Amino acid sequence: ASRPLLNPKAPKLAVLFPPWHGGGWAFERLTKRLVQNDYTVLSYVFHDELLKPDAEQVIESFSYLQNSVALELNNLVRHHKYKQVHLIGASLGNVAMAMVSDRFRDFTSATFVAAGASLATCMWQGVRTQHIRHELEAQGWNQATIERKWVKLAPSKYARAFAGKQVQAIVSKTDEIIPAKSQKAFVEELRAAGVNPEVTSTLFGHITTIGKYCLAGRF
Repeated sequence: ASRPLLNPKAPKLAVLFPPWHGGGWAFERLTKRLVQNDYTVLSYVFHDELLKPDAEQVIESFSYLQNSVALELNNLVRHHKYKQVHLIGASLGNVAMAMVSDRFRDFTSATFVAAGASLATCMWQGVRTQHIRHELEAQGWNQATIERKWVKLAPSKYARAFAGKQVQAIVSKTDEIIPAKSQKAFVEELRAAGVNPEVTSTLFGHITTIGKYCLAGRF
């Protein structure tokens, strides 16, 4: 679900795709900064059960998000002639943002904060999602089979949608929640798709990387 539009008469639009369990105070600060910079802000709120140990349900949830958000954004942009439309994703929110970009092309720029190339890899290897991995393993899944099952949930699959757009990627080199290796792989996938991302690397961990972007990052 999305929150009501904030600052609805502004000439630019920012669309926020939050981390799992929400962006909290950091996203509130980011929203405030965007409003001060003349953006209308549309901030999504995702269900805590978006990621769970039910392989089929996770696909259905993200597919529903992809369709409903793209529909909402296409309608919004049709009614308001925004000068710019900027997408901002953090952590798990990047999965939804990448999938939406395949159905909503009228954005001008995007920021990926701690984005992994593959949801399946990040879930399997990330320290925060080991309980989900263990439950899936008990159901008979392994990393290779869940990678195949969740292929449409891999942000790298949608890298081409960002070609010709202004893209920045904030990469944490020490992240263990969205493993650093997967973030690096995603940047490489963007480049392979003809995107020329502006990459900022940091040694801060996952939560601090997102927090610092929300407080002081460029959009």
